[in-house]
Amino acid sequence: MGKLSVIVERTKDGFSVYAENEPFAGMGSTEVEAIADMQAGIKFYIKTAKERGYRYNSYLDDDFEIDLKYDIPSILEYYGNFITDVGMEKLTGISKTQIWRYTHGKAKPRTSQVRKIVDGLSRFGSELSTIALDVRKL
Repeated sequence: MGKLSVIVERTKDGFSVYAENEPFAGMGSTEVEAIADMQAGIKFYIKTAKERGYRYNSYLDDDFEIDLKYDIPSILEYYGNFITDVGMEKLTGISKTQIWRYTHGKAKPRTSQVRKIVDGLSRFGSELSTIALDVRKL
């Protein structure tokens, strides 16, 4: 099974994704939408290549794995508008100083640190999504 390495960036309008070693990209209001947009582009690319007799990587014809890699500076910069470095420290267990260094491109996080950031933000989002507000009681 082939593997397509994809970078995920947070933008002010949603998410963008782009393949590291292929000419594919996508955008969407969510990460899932951006990936689906990229996959639609891949299908179009394959169809066009077949019609015109162009070569392309054969692994694209089969099911292939998408390996997501997060652009931590863009994610931290975006969420820094809502969550302080101290808040990110509480969510991730990574020091606020190190969070600042990642956000401003002064250091590159190891894979384990990236996982902590993504997991911390995911947990926070899950917790927020459980809040139910009964407007009638206000």
